[in-house]
Amino acid sequence: WYLTGFEQPEAVAVLSKDRFVFFVQPRDPLLETWNGRRPGVEGAVAIFGADEAYPIGELAARLPALIENRPRLYHTFGHDRELDERVIAALADVRSRARRGVSAPSEVIPPHERIHELRRRKSPRAPAPPGAGSPSPRG
Repeated sequence: WYLTGFEQPEAVAVLSKDRFVFFVQPRDPLLETWNGRRPGVEGAVAIFGADEAYPIGELAARLPALIENRPRLYHTFGHDRELDERVIAALADVRSRARRGVSAPSEVIPPHERIHELRRRKSPRAPAPPGAGSPSPRG
């Protein structure tokens, strides 16, 4: 949620320096009657700023192309077995094409430390932390 602001379940963001690709649940008027409106593929682009968006069901087919020839992959294993299996399959797919000049990420890194670094950086528009800039009480 921190990186995208997207609060819907069953969504995966694939981020790189030059691209933001979102895999989300498509719109479904019947389910939305019971579970609330979802942005769907179109909303992932229009509302959340993705460069490209696809139904979550296309993740397994599209993920290998998104990670090929990248030096590293940020992913935390152990939180979502189904997603872990998709990531492992995508890595295997990319590695199987090594003889054709395609390289797989050489490392898989949990993103927590990198995200923590990003959270510490504040833009000029970011609100100051509570108490910043005000005199501290003296006892």
